[in-house]
Amino acid sequence: MKILYIADSTSVHTKRWVSYFRDVGHDISIITLGKKRESISGIRHLANFDQFYYGSPLFLPVLFQVRRIVQKEKPDIVHGHFVHQYGWLAALIGFHPLVITAWGTDILNLPDASRLKLGKYLTQYTLKKADLLTGTSEHLKREMIRLGARADNVHTIFWGVDIDRFQFDLDATALRTELGIAPDRIVILSNRNQSELYNNDIVIEAMCQVLKSFPRAILILQNTGGTLEPQLKSLAKKTGIADSILFLPQYSHEQLPALYALADIYVSVPSWDAGPVSLKEAMACGAVPVISDLPGPREWVADEVNGRIVPVRNSQMLTDAIIELLLDKDKLERYSTYNWRLIRDKAAHIDQMRKMESLYMKVISNKGIGY
Repeated sequence: MKILYIADSTSVHTKRWVSYFRDVGHDISIITLGKKRESISGIRHLANFDQFYYGSPLFLPVLFQVRRIVQKEKPDIVHGHFVHQYGWLAALIGFHPLVITAWGTDILNLPDASRLKLGKYLTQYTLKKADLLTGTSEHLKREMIRLGARADNVHTIFWGVDIDRFQFDLDATALRTELGIAPDRIVILSNRNQSELYNNDIVIEAMCQVLKSFPRAILILQNTGGTLEPQLKSLAKKTGIADSILFLPQYSHEQLPALYALADIYVSVPSWDAGPVSLKEAMACGAVPVISDLPGPREWVADEVNGRIVPVRNSQMLTDAIIELLLDKDKLERYSTYNWRLIRDKAAHIDQMRKMESLYMKVISNKGIGY
């Protein structure tokens, strides 16, 4: 197949997706948006545009340029990743078969957050125009249908886990030594972005109480650099627990397995979410999850079955959930084993991509190629 992606080349999600189809022998090219771009080995980068946003003087020029590129390229499929801007552009060029993948924010937040109705209209237009739609969770699939997508057009393709690298019982001794964390210290990890959405202030508040019962615990807040990082560091000092919090920068995807394996508990408590791959990767490596009570994450965690679920922005219940897990080592071990098997059997990246390849073949056979 000859697949042309319109997607963010800097995203690890894009890189993993297109690299799979490159590796199994398909002809892959990409058009990107944004001021930054990254080359992906073996992928032809056809063009990069700063933006594709209604109201911009570049809106129509970009649309016409991309249409000419696609006409020259003659792909079998055009696939837009992330409905907002990328998906709009893919839909408006008028090529078929058109595949659109929703990531989360583009469906759960941006359509209703737009100050102008045109943004929501373009999203709904894109969902209706696509020959095939995929979402990263069952919750996202339902929301796409609510916005006007045909139910029989929407499929769930999870952000999958590389189960050859993210495995149960990985040895994290080297990383523990590198970070200066003593062998007897309990590690609680949150590697969601340091922005308002992810509620890391609540995680710090909960940690204040956890330390009263487990003074040797340490909280790792990884993926720093978000807008709230200075405030979070200030909060850590103000509450007197700065010595028990380790702020770490963004890690490469290759570095993450050891970080997850280091953690006893993985905390992910955003105000909304779709189907985060970080949660599944942490579960595969044995970290027991404590998550927000949200539809997407609940597809992977059942309360008191393989983790804990707490209300959004409730530091007391987050505290109680963490302490309850740390008091019961048998439960932690049982949940860890269960989660590895769950991710291995239902969320392997290779299985999700094989399913996607089958969908590509089906949409090509059902639809004519071209404009």
